[in-house]
Amino acid sequence: MPTRSQAQALAQILNQTLDCVFIFDAETLRFTYVNAGALQQTGYTEAELLALTPTAIKPYYTEAEFAQLLQPLINGDKQSLVFQTFHRHKKGHEIPIDIFLQYIKLDNIGASFVAIVRDITERNLAAQALKESEQRFRILAQHAPVGILQADHTGACTFINERWSKITGISAADAKGDGWSLALHPQDTPLVKNHWHKLVSHSIPFDLDYRFLHKNGTDVWVEAKAIVVFDSNQEVSGFLATITDISERRRIEQKLQDTQKLESLGLLAGGIAHDFNNLLTTILGNASLASMEVGAASPIKSHLQRINDGAVRAADLCKQLLAYSGEGQFVIQNLCLNEVLEETTHLLQLSISKKAVLSYNLHENLPAIEADPTQILQIIMNLVINASEAIGDRSGIISLNTGLTRVDRTYLGGTMLADDLAEGTYVFLEVSDNGCGMTKESLAKVFDPFFTTKFEGRGLGLSASIGIMRGHKGTLKVYSEVNRGTTFKLLFPCINGEAHALPKAKDSPDMRGGSGRLLIVDDEESIRSTIAQMVESLGYSFDLACDGREAVNEFQANPDRYALVLMDLTMPHLNGELAFGEMRKIKPDVPVVLMSGFNKQRAIARFAGKGLSGFIEKPFTMHTLATVLDQLLATESS
Repeated sequence: MPTRSQAQALAQILNQTLDCVFIFDAETLRFTYVNAGALQQTGYTEAELLALTPTAIKPYYTEAEFAQLLQPLINGDKQSLVFQTFHRHKKGHEIPIDIFLQYIKLDNIGASFVAIVRDITERNLAAQALKESEQRFRILAQHAPVGILQADHTGACTFINERWSKITGISAADAKGDGWSLALHPQDTPLVKNHWHKLVSHSIPFDLDYRFLHKNGTDVWVEAKAIVVFDSNQEVSGFLATITDISERRRIEQKLQDTQKLESLGLLAGGIAHDFNNLLTTILGNASLASMEVGAASPIKSHLQRINDGAVRAADLCKQLLAYSGEGQFVIQNLCLNEVLEETTHLLQLSISKKAVLSYNLHENLPAIEADPTQILQIIMNLVINASEAIGDRSGIISLNTGLTRVDRTYLGGTMLADDLAEGTYVFLEVSDNGCGMTKESLAKVFDPFFTTKFEGRGLGLSASIGIMRGHKGTLKVYSEVNRGTTFKLLFPCINGEAHALPKAKDSPDMRGGSGRLLIVDDEESIRSTIAQMVESLGYSFDLACDGREAVNEFQANPDRYALVLMDLTMPHLNGELAFGEMRKIKPDVPVVLMSGFNKQRAIARFAGKGLSGFIEKPFTMHTLATVLDQLLATESS
């Protein structure tokens, strides 16, 4: 039995505890002791509580129910009771509590119950807040725009959201454990598992682009990030990963790379064509001069003709280079695509294998397009020859189909040159074969210069078609399957207006020659001297200038001396455009003919309305030069 001092000390300790302590008699159920915490929690005074029973502050129990609750302790069936209920405050509001209840027998107080009560209001609020937070997280996670995966400390998947399932094609049930990784693209699986191992073993952040193989068979590129999650003891409790579908971004990046590659190669091709045309101007010019010096019966005549023919074929290659760069010279007219095909049937038939058959399916009343028939023919020839080679030695069909189609932005996005094209109605040409077809790898390179699937590349071939279609504000698309054939689809914007008849070949003009002094301006010495000999053979005299600045100085010294100025467009110090402007200030009516290996339309567009007399495309022959000079100087003298 404790002494009085011990009882006082115990009471003092109980009053200092944060929990409430209630002692009530086992028979009467009246409180016999309450500590300070009990007074604070219930709002009653000590005297008020000692006059009450527990059911007075426990609103959900009657006296009989409470007595029945205590019976297992009295019978010795249980050592203690732990449960949650509510206390009713003196002011009427309820307080959630945890109760620890024990039955004791003490000599000085008899059989009693001791209840230790803890206010769990804050704990309940925290638990509710946590529950709401978890609910919000689950809602956010489930509907997040990125895929989310949770894994336990072993790396086994415990949760994926709807976006993850949609991106990968994996259901939540199939993703459990290691199931999420089963849909990884076979080629990327070793890379992904290697990075995942680094995350699991060394907590190295996971940041990687890779592919899933979706259930529908398509590749899905994702940007994946994953981190380690630690518990309060800094032990690994799990992992959190996100994925973002970047398939469209990858497609755009690839298209941008392709475009940049085409632009770079185009610039290179255009530069080569310009320099090559300058060389060919010298070759063709000298071949023409030499041919005029020898008689028709001379054995040298045939050699000179071969030089001339070789230079002409080289000039055609330059045109392909310019077409690839998008700088080709286009003679644009309102054109019916069907007419081009019908007029070239014989030529196409001669260009293909004897075992290949041409099949035509041409749409009636096809609207006109704005196009250069020569350039369109070049594309058709390239595609038909390519189709014939794909068929090889076996029998096959090459189909040429025309028609109308309305395309939207989505369709244009899947074509080669659609960035600046508008939605609308397009005239299309399909060239199809049932040949060997192409793999995805070959299809990605089909428009690269000198690329072929059969033997060593021979030239620009299909790559020139890119520049031609770009110049015609059109686009193209390719479909191919291995052993099932290939289809090239060209699309041209249709226009209002009737198609013009195709131009007929003209006879070469007679070289009549003339008189007068010409100022010949070119930065290439070989070209200057060759043109000088050509005009001299036609009866003209000449002066030479090596660039625009020297030409302006020569012209300014005696502007009436010259009947015509023959000037290169691209030169150092002062180019042809600027030199032309200076000469026009000195003598506004001076006839100026520009020479260039670049696109005629783009070259002379800068001179619109400025009085440019003519343009000669390099390389040119004696006949071309004689015709231009005769027309201009005859006009001037008349």
